[in-house]
Amino acid sequence: MAKLPGTFDRRKSLPHIQLLSHFLKPREIVLSKWSYFGPFLKEEPSFAIEHFIRDGSLVPCNAEEKLDRLFSVPQLKAIAKEEGINVSGTKADLIARLMAAVPEKAERLVASRQVVKCSGEVVDFITQHEQKKREGLELAKSKAFDALKRTQAKEAYKCRLEYEKKYSYQEGEARTYIVEELNFILTSAPKVLGQISQSDLRDLSVRTHLNPRFFEHTPS
Repeated sequence: MAKLPGTFDRRKSLPHIQLLSHFLKPREIVLSKWSYFGPFLKEEPSFAIEHFIRDGSLVPCNAEEKLDRLFSVPQLKAIAKEEGINVSGTKADLIARLMAAVPEKAERLVASRQVVKCSGEVVDFITQHEQKKREGLELAKSKAFDALKRTQAKEAYKCRLEYEKKYSYQEGEARTYIVEELNFILTSAPKVLGQISQSDLRDLSVRTHLNPRFFEHTPS
């Protein structure tokens, strides 16, 4: 897979933003876990992760964070017991005692493991992106609902596609038969959409392949 141009802005790429979001909490870099991202990223996930490390979007975790990510409570208790350290308390307590009593050993336990997390600036960036995504979904749902009430199935489906294009890295494809089936359902059942029961709305969602989130509630 070819590398992306040097001028490519990964902060404007939805697949790259999604990849970054997996590191909001400390994660070990195991490249095999991210292989499925390749076709969406249009570059090897390893290249994307290396780029994010170089530009400071992903930063190394300290020993405490690594211990928390890589070891379970029973494992930490076993290590503490070997060192004669109190094994009571929470996971955070165990890690704090290990770092205080045997810092060199604790560092050695995690030295060979690469664990990273998003920088503070990237955490803020992703938080803002997710907020815009939620607002975009609510707006798309409202527009789709209004279009369905007017029996404009094509317009309702267009609302979904516009949302996916802007906020989803796995875009849907418009299919004529979905629009035709929506029109059939709406014109053959002369109910106002807002009066349809939740079970019927779920059925409408399934039969037309529209995302169920568009029918979670009826805007006023």
